[in-house]
Amino acid sequence: MTAATAADHGAAVLAPAERLTGVRIDPELLAAAEYQVGEVPQEPAEEWESVTVDITDAHGVRTYVRVRRDQL
Repeated sequence: MTAATAADHGAAVLAPAERLTGVRIDPELLAAAEYQVGEVPQEPAEEWESVTVDITDAHGVRTYVRVRRDQL
């Protein structure tokens, strides 16, 4: 893959996020961003009560959803 092709691919991947959030994603924004990650084990836990999705967008708006096992 050439550098131009890689840049086109990256732009295509980020375009939906830019459109949804209204935030222009550029190298400076990505370099200054704070990233948090979690580890997902290969094998699921034998017993679990719920799954939580907690996302904060670039505007500071938080989306928090908790799904109980019985809701799935």
